[in-house]
Amino acid sequence: MTIRFTKHCLQRLSERGVSEEEVWQTVLRNQSYLAPDEKLIFHAVFPFNALWRDIYYANKRIECICDYNAALDECTIITVVSKYF
Repeated sequence: MTIRFTKHCLQRLSERGVSEEEVWQTVLRNQSYLAPDEKLIFHAVFPFNALWRDIYYANKRIECICDYNAALDECTIITVVSKYF
């Protein structure tokens, strides 16, 4: 599978505490669901055990919102969302 990042996504990665490597791992785990607007959302939970914005969190959930082209087996990551818990 080819994975591409939009400019918007690349800008949001550091704002949301996510690395490109974590995005790759999330997509390659292949746990996904289809959103009502036909976007494919890959998700994964990673151990975090650190501070994020001065609060300690044990885990981080990453969601990668994508446009997926099955014919080309190409995933364009539109944006990434992180949730700390």
